Amino acid sequence: MKSKRSARQWTVERILNNILQLQEVSAKYAQCFHADLYSAAIRYFSTWRKAVEAAGFEYQKVSKRKLRGHWCRETILAEITQLAKKNSNHVRMYRRDLYSAAIRFFGSWKSAIEAAGFDYESIREDWIPSDSNKIRFRQKKDVLNKEEK
Repeated sequence: MKSKRSARQWTVERILNNILQLQEVSAKYAQCFHADLYSAAIRYFSTWRKAVEAAGFEYQKVSKRKLRGHWCRETILAEITQLAKKNSNHVRMYRRDLYSAAIRFFGSWKSAIEAAGFDYESIREDWIPSDSNKIRFRQKKDVLNKEEK
């Protein structure tokens, strides 16, 4: 039995021309209605975004996926500075938008922290609760509960 292979042989030029003809350029649309094109684009360009940009589109403008608050480098750095002043350690849990935007713009949370002018290792312990902090919190909570009884 012969394996099913796509009758269409994809080339970079064919992928780009097909992207230009799409009524919508979002990854979700391409995955749902043009799966063969989407797969070929991933094979040739490694990401849908790179394929769309190679076709001449500005991805952030045509993408359905928008970063909450339309983040930019300056806004991210200002938010990190504000959180550092508050000594907030809830970034990953409660400020997922900031965390995701920082990784997208800076490559890692550590790079974003350092770009904001902070030494990552020195503030890391304050921002990421350790097991000992959790234990101290539990002990404190138990003491408060006993006092209430």
